[in-house]
Amino acid sequence: LGTVGGVGGGQEEGKGRYFYTPAETQRWAGRQEARKYVPFIQSTRDDFIVAEALPTRVESDQPTRTTLLGFAHLKDEERDSEVEVMGLYVLPSAQRKGVGRALFGELQRRAQMRCGTNASSRTWRVSATLNAVPFYESVGFTAVQDGSHCAGGQTLRCMLMERRDPMPGPLS
Repeated sequence: LGTVGGVGGGQEEGKGRYFYTPAETQRWAGRQEARKYVPFIQSTRDDFIVAEALPTRVESDQPTRTTLLGFAHLKDEERDSEVEVMGLYVLPSAQRKGVGRALFGELQRRAQMRCGTNASSRTWRVSATLNAVPFYESVGFTAVQDGSHCAGGQTLRCMLMERRDPMPGPLS
């Protein structure tokens, strides 16, 4: 996967703020291996959403290529009133172009389909990397408390965030 935008390397040098050192970012993102994701995805009831660029053909005799722009992971919760975003990552070159919002919109749709309307409100939770806090604030999350992720034998600071939504009526 390389470095993912929400973890650390997503800011261009000289722009924004770096919250993690390059070594921390590498230990976090470097531990991600695509071969481990497929069995996990196949074995869980969680939702995984992928954002891809439209396929392009490099040469007429070559197969088309699809570029991964980002992905999101919604945990399968037992209670209708709780939803946990396990991750929402956007390739640095695709950030600030609506990809993250599109992924979050799909998470909302799937949560409503999955959870139905059995509760009067729904609480969304995420442990956001510090670089991702502005994105989550832009889609209605508020910071609850400082937190941490354990990755590659080290602890990385994060922000525990929540969003409370009144339950809408059934999907039509």
